[in-house]
Amino acid sequence: MELSITVCDVCQDPSRKVKRYTLQQGERSATVDLCDEDSSALEALLPKGATSTASKVRTPVRKKAAAKKVTTEKVTAGSAGRRGGRAVQETKIEDIK
Repeated sequence: MELSITVCDVCQDPSRKVKRYTLQQGERSATVDLCDEDSSALEALLPKGATSTASKVRTPVRKKAAAKKVTTEKVTAGSAGRRGGRAVQETKIEDIK
């Protein structure tokens, strides 16, 4: 049989009830167990009646851009000028030598 007791990380008093707190800054986080007396500074920072911030903290949702329809068309010397592009000249390997 195994028995485990969670004590306050500050005073280490086994007779006091403790609460577990998770502190987070950016990507770093730490979990501490504190009794009522040692957690008073943290409790003063928390809004009254708040039990969980998970429902209040939301990640912004990015709107997805509308999908663009892509079409392919053969480029000819005449159509390249109308679209502002250049006509592509094909060269065979035999013509390079």
